[in-house]
Amino acid sequence: MNNEKEEQLLLTAMTKSSEKERGALSRWFSKQSISIQARIEKEKKHYFYKIKNAHPDAPPELQSLAAHFLSMKEQYKILKNVDSKESGTQAGKKLHTRVDAMKKSKRKTKQELVIERQGDLKRLYYEKNFSYREVSNYFKTYLHIDVSHVTIAKALQALEAC
Repeated sequence: MNNEKEEQLLLTAMTKSSEKERGALSRWFSKQSISIQARIEKEKKHYFYKIKNAHPDAPPELQSLAAHFLSMKEQYKILKNVDSKESGTQAGKKLHTRVDAMKKSKRKTKQELVIERQGDLKRLYYEKNFSYREVSNYFKTYLHIDVSHVTIAKALQALEAC
């Protein structure tokens, strides 16, 4: 039992992270894709030699385990930075540019929203003889679509062109 405590302390000293942090990293690692896990394993070699030089008296199994945790920690930081837009790397910038473009492409313009409600639009404008401004106010009040009277006019022109 005493040997296990010594190993824990040595592992904490080598990785500079607590047992709780290492547990969280292990759970995070298990949820990652194979490609990320392979990248972590590849980086492990780099950390192993650093630890071997810094702690030559530690058992090789602990050195290997510490290298694994350090590699996981590094990859976690890299991926977290990419996710939170703090990364200055090109990969991070490209990733966020693609995500932003996808978000923008999914958004509908106000005119498209009005055209989707063409039944209401035609009923109000043609049957009830509402003005563009009155139709706009109706959309704001009852349909919760904030559009200007100019957008209403353009939508009606687009519908008449079809």
